[in-house]
Amino acid sequence: MGDVEPDTEPDFAHLLPRDAEVATFPHHLPNGAAMGYKALAAAHPRYGRQAIRTSLRGLTEAGHLRWVKEHITVEDNSMRWVTRTYWSKEPKTPE
Repeated sequence: MGDVEPDTEPDFAHLLPRDAEVATFPHHLPNGAAMGYKALAAAHPRYGRQAIRTSLRGLTEAGHLRWVKEHITVEDNSMRWVTRTYWSKEPKTPE
């Protein structure tokens, strides 16, 4: 396994090798898919939870990934906190 080149894309060449490989996962997920480190680690063949969590932090710092917490009202008029995940192939500056 150590000789296998990571599955990366040219758009992520500016990232660390592991972060670039992990970036290919969210990039190909459908809208609404789970983006937590546990879900990604369960689906990723090479890295565990801690490695995925560290890479997600790196992707956030690089501007590819953003989490926004929102307080919403649901159907029964109760309030809930939800976390919306925004992914971009091109790095974005923090808003």
